[in-house]
Amino acid sequence: MQHSMISEPRRFYNHSPLEDFLKTLLKEKNLTIRGACEIAECSPSVLHGWLQGAYPTGTVIHLKKLCNHYGHTLSEALTGSADDV
Repeated sequence: MQHSMISEPRRFYNHSPLEDFLKTLLKEKNLTIRGACEIAECSPSVLHGWLQGAYPTGTVIHLKKLCNHYGHTLSEALTGSADDV
């Protein structure tokens, strides 16, 4: 019996360390999306994208501003843990 070359649809992992970081930050600091965006100097659509699993490539500087404002590193936001230097 020959195996079909058709594969199952790829399922993407929609839950990321960045999503966890942002949701926790918003809750702990009692921040609205708009308030976080003012700090990060980005539009709400950018933050919504991060919360939906978008990786901040061209917008990473905005994420860094938000992280640094609250004493966190970019590494913490992206990976869920601090750098071991």
